[in-house]
Amino acid sequence: MGRIEIVSITGTTPISVYISDLYGNYETLLGTITGSTPPAQFFYPPSVFATAPGVLLKLVYGNGCEIIKQIQCRTGCWFDLIINTVDCEFNISVGPA
Repeated sequence: MGRIEIVSITGTTPISVYISDLYGNYETLLGTITGSTPPAQFFYPPSVFATAPGVLLKLVYGNGCEIIKQIQCRTGCWFDLIINTVDCEFNISVGPA
């Protein structure tokens, strides 16, 4: 997995972006989104994830909400995630690697 591109996201900033393997191991902070998106935000996972068939992407919002999504992809994937809960609303588009 060469790159994670978050092209659109709503929610309370800052938003911390984490990646881990499918079992939640090797969790690594990829970066923090501090402003509006778009424009797209690019994150480059550590080399331990280079050949991973999938990862867990965790987003932690400034208001304490968090979401974890499994992403399984080899090349050219696109995900559009919309999650609504009582306290949190997420609208996330993850672009191709």
